[in-house]
Amino acid sequence: MYYNTTNETGVQLKANLEKANNQSYLTLAVFQTYPNDYLSAQEVWKFLMDNESIEEHTPLTSIRRAITDLTNEERLVKTDKKVLGNAGRKTYTWRLKH
Repeated sequence: MYYNTTNETGVQLKANLEKANNQSYLTLAVFQTYPNDYLSAQEVWKFLMDNESIEEHTPLTSIRRAITDLTNEERLVKTDKKVLGNAGRKTYTWRLKH
């Protein structure tokens, strides 16, 4: 889902919608590739970057949005397990809903 907080229209809105849908698709694909793993948003972002599935300037927040949307759609489950994030603080992980 794309949250049109900047009130885009026309071609730009369409491009943003497609990009958000693709990010959700790619994010879900990572969890499907590792169905028993607990993954943080940072780990998903890094996996997608390493596989050149997303561009370098893709914000981590876009992956977080995709994870939130997939959780709301009951495709992912937020876990109690935390890992150390890139800012040196603990961050939650998610897993594929079985």
